[in-house]
Amino acid sequence: MLLLLFLILSIVFIIVSSVVRFIVSFFVGKRRDSNPNTPSSATKRRKIFDNNEGEYVDFEEIKENRDDDKKS
Repeated sequence: MLLLLFLILSIVFIIVSSVVRFIVSFFVGKRRDSNPNTPSSATKRRKIFDNNEGEYVDFEEIKENRDDDKKS
């Protein structure tokens, strides 16, 4: 009987805490989004480079002959 009561109270506590956490996060999130000093996710970021800037550079790997490599 006590175990059943403990189980029911635990389930009720989990449900109530989840609902309270959802409500608090909803209001805290709204308050933070209304601050004009913080950048929002809807703000589009400015591109640093244009599409026509930059170029691809091909390279060759140069292997050095060192005495340490020959000993290994």
